[in-house]
Amino acid sequence: MEYKEEVSLEEAKEIAKVSRKAFVLAENYADLELVAELLGMGEGEVAMLDMDDVYPLVMEFGEEEELKAKASKYSNSVIVCPHGNTSLKLVRAIKMVGVGAYSLKGGVAELKKR
Repeated sequence: MEYKEEVSLEEAKEIAKVSRKAFVLAENYADLELVAELLGMGEGEVAMLDMDDVYPLVMEFGEEEELKAKASKYSNSVIVCPHGNTSLKLVRAIKMVGVGAYSLKGGVAELKKR
């Protein structure tokens, strides 16, 4: 698949089959379960985003090597937030340090429509 920052649910499922990891900025654990279910992943393969990683990456706060180390955790993962905006910003920040990740278009709100 050609690399793009924002992906549909169908594309996210394909990525998840390979990477077996997704990260969620969730309001509750039900959102984690929903993401796991709709991506076809086990609950242990979906984790909450670590805000200690997110803030420095998005704000470009830190040494390049430190930011690369934080970003590598998210390599080839699907990142999901409530509406898709924060995850897209994070994916773009991760890409700037040379790591690829994917934002689920529309986020959890889009998944809840299904």
